[in-house]
Amino acid sequence: MKPTSSNETKAAINQISSGETQLLEILWQKGKRTLSQIQSILADENGSPSVQAVQTRINRMIAKGLVQRLPEHPATYQPLVTRKQTRGRFFHLLDEIAGHNLAPLLLHLAKKRELTEDEVQAMQTILAKKRSRWPKDR
Repeated sequence: MKPTSSNETKAAINQISSGETQLLEILWQKGKRTLSQIQSILADENGSPSVQAVQTRINRMIAKGLVQRLPEHPATYQPLVTRKQTRGRFFHLLDEIAGHNLAPLLLHLAKKRELTEDEVQAMQTILAKKRSRWPKDR
């Protein structure tokens, strides 16, 4: 059954699995796709999931209101939720995983890959704003 309210959509977003996230990423990055196109992309990334396994995942996502089947032949699928809508769930999950102490997580991520100048500038801006809210006697 498709979610009919924003609360139902939020509930569905809070229950997105990693496999569903991966499928949504494909649709967000590449736009609407057929089952065989999605299966091919997943095969390149993860080995070779069966067409049936991918179809089952898509059907579950349709039932959750995350993906829509378009009336085209062959059947084509597109996301019903945006990356921005799902972002809060992932930040909450990261916060829980990090034990509500984000500094070690952020330091680890910054060490693991090169940051662009824009990313460093954005981080410095955020940190400066946070620092400006601290009491002066700190």
